[in-house]
Amino acid sequence: MLNKLKDLAAQAQQMGNAMQFDPSRFDDPIAMQIQWNRIGRSNSNFKARNLKEVAPGRLEYKSSTGAKVFSLIFIVVGLIIPVWFFFSYFDTAEGLAEVIFPLVFGAIFIGTGYFLYVSKTKPIVFDKNSGHFWTGKNEPGTSTDQKNTVRFSDIHAVQLLSQYVRGDKRSYYVYETNLVLKDTNRINIVSQGGAQQSNMQDAQQIANFIGVPLWSAL
Repeated sequence: MLNKLKDLAAQAQQMGNAMQFDPSRFDDPIAMQIQWNRIGRSNSNFKARNLKEVAPGRLEYKSSTGAKVFSLIFIVVGLIIPVWFFFSYFDTAEGLAEVIFPLVFGAIFIGTGYFLYVSKTKPIVFDKNSGHFWTGKNEPGTSTDQKNTVRFSDIHAVQLLSQYVRGDKRSYYVYETNLVLKDTNRINIVSQGGAQQSNMQDAQQIANFIGVPLWSAL
């Protein structure tokens, strides 16, 4: 219940910040039509991805070492739990439930770690040669599933937002970079913590790369 109240408070604060921001500064009708609230789900308190120019005409968000280690910790813990149990308590376990429980508990940790690792290392690509932005391993034209692909010609601007997240032990800012399409839809690129300047530089690099303006609400 307490967590739900915290989530509602955070959403209310986010909506309040969006209402205070005046997009008329960009002198663009689309800026007035789109929403200025966050659409990403991640509330990472560190910069989980870094923007890199991996080849001429190609930018990619690469997973940081910290993000990979964080994911692998869950997997390692999930492997240790059943091993530790079988070496320490297997002989004294009473009933099948006491044997299965550490296996299930370990599997949950492994599954969580695997999910985090896959989500944090999923390719996020901007490619001038194909003229597309996409997420995932399938490049444009190599798959019939094009739902995670956007043509550069459909992109109107890059949007940069922030949200102050209050945690139990520490508070921090989450920075969100979105693509604004010409039809006023928005596509989330990344939502992560880290330094404001670093996230702003990444967003500006993307905007310059595509050839569209950066709309920053920071």
